Amino acid sequence: ELANADAALAQAGEALRSARERCGKKLAEAVRARLRELGMEQARFSVRQTAHEGKTALERARPHGLATVEFMLAANPGHDEQPLAQVASGGENARIALALQSALGQALDVPVLVFDEIESGIGARLGDALGAVLRRLAEGRQVLVVTHLAPVAAFARSHLRVAKRVVKGVGETHVETLDATEREAELAAMMRGRTASDVTRKEARQLLDRASGADP
Repeated sequence: ELANADAALAQAGEALRSARERCGKKLAEAVRARLRELGMEQARFSVRQTAHEGKTALERARPHGLATVEFMLAANPGHDEQPLAQVASGGENARIALALQSALGQALDVPVLVFDEIESGIGARLGDALGAVLRRLAEGRQVLVVTHLAPVAAFARSHLRVAKRVVKGVGETHVETLDATEREAELAAMMRGRTASDVTRKEARQLLDRASGADP
């Protein structure tokens, strides 16, 4: 009976490994496509399975199968793929996390996603691409983004300004929804601070117009 059970466990483990192999290839291909959008054109991403050691299936079994699954990354050409957790920088982690969320799309049964300063380590150069990916990800779910990058904020359909104020000696956090005029001014302030000029406001309008034109 024990031998039969072990054989059944081995068969189930192999079926899981095979399914993960098929899905892993599709996921990796989709993630690589998203990474190219996010400025990592040369990156290689894959899903690796490493079988656990043991003579029997029972010895190899873990709660999630008979093998460990790892995401592998080579961010630059000429480098070998290594475990994502060991080699990715902060900016790379942010982009890969977004690429994974975007690639999984509707398969994610998550109604709300929150990204806190996902532009960290990316900079303004990729702001438009980052905003566009976030906009697409928001189709069918609520996406909340905390950002200090104006090109990212421009892609949002609703803009909330969060500020801290001292009221009667007590620090409070205030959140307000901005109308179109206030939003333009806020984007200008995000780009140039309180010294934002008419030229900066014009740049803010251009950001909003460009982001609006990127609607799916």
